[in-house]
Amino acid sequence: MISRLALFSMATLALMMLSGCFSLGRQTVEKQLYSLEARIREPGSAPSPPVPIMVKEFEIAPMYTTNSFVYRMEAFRFETDYYNEFIIPPQRMITEAVKQALFDTKRFSLSGPGAPAAYRLSGKVIRLYGDFSNGKQPLAVMEIAIFLAPIQKNSLQPPLSKTFLRQLPISDQSPSTLVRGWNTQLEGIIQEFIADLDGIRP
Repeated sequence: MISRLALFSMATLALMMLSGCFSLGRQTVEKQLYSLEARIREPGSAPSPPVPIMVKEFEIAPMYTTNSFVYRMEAFRFETDYYNEFIIPPQRMITEAVKQALFDTKRFSLSGPGAPAAYRLSGKVIRLYGDFSNGKQPLAVMEIAIFLAPIQKNSLQPPLSKTFLRQLPISDQSPSTLVRGWNTQLEGIIQEFIADLDGIRP
């Protein structure tokens, strides 16, 4: 009886220690969550009154629907990073950044019951990854298409459609450096899009 009890106690202790090791292992590697942001410092000139627009959430290419970061390791080989993710889907953050930048210029306002939309803003995230295929020069890659189209079919204003591709050299392959690169690219894309908006009217 004693030997069986001792054996049972030793087995229980071993299981507890093993469980503790696994628990400690999980605690040492935690997910890191990042956001995409754009700080536009020089808004454009404002027409009066602002043009009401309807904003549709941007689409995103199927390859990037995961919140996990995507890395290009070779020409046709990509990896996802389980431990480094966007805090919410990236297309939602990009949509919000573009929308807020347009509103900050005072050229546009959000459409509502008293101000029916004259334009519809939409877009698509085509590429969003870290290119580590060249070990000597990692790149932050971002490609976004943005569309601003009049809602009325008889409008004299043509739709504005533009695709922006950016490949920015970054200093290292760390997730934080990659995110800084993406944010720099997003700011540049939005500023260029705003510069193309001169003359937009209902």
